[in-house]
Amino acid sequence: MNALDTLNAIIRHRRTIKPQSMDAAKPVDRALLMSLLENGTWAPTHGVTEPWRFRV
Repeated sequence: MNALDTLNAIIRHRRTIKPQSMDAAKPVDRALLMSLLENGTWAPTHGVTEPWRFRV
């Protein structure tokens, strides 16, 4: 198997493993949420188009 085949296999067989402590019903502190959203606006964009939209 060459490097490209290995990379393809890794990408195609990856899975998300969520921590047991993750609970979608658990509320998130508003100050933390606002800080995370503010940080998200600083993420780089392609062509400086800044297409970010957030819904809370």
